[in-house]
Amino acid sequence: MEILDKKSRRTFVNFIGIDVSKNKFDVAILTGSKLVIQQTIPNTQTAILEWLIAIKATPELTRAKTLYCMEQQAFIVICSFTHSERRRLILL
Repeated sequence: MEILDKKSRRTFVNFIGIDVSKNKFDVAILTGSKLVIQQTIPNTQTAILEWLIAIKATPELTRAKTLYCMEQQAFIVICSFTHSERRRLILL
């Protein structure tokens, strides 16, 4: 599965979906239609920052090919990372 962003003319092949709850983030990472990673991250600043650093260090999840999807609640936590890295973000 690929999605074309008509505005930027980019094609996304990696998708990171984040479901936010009070105590945890449930994360799924897909490449195409294949589930690559499914994990739960504690909803703490330290755990989230560690996860973001790990994602940034993963060469396959390049900025140009990865689309982040999450609930609006997660926006405050993640927005500075996605903005500073110029990553695409969809709020559900």
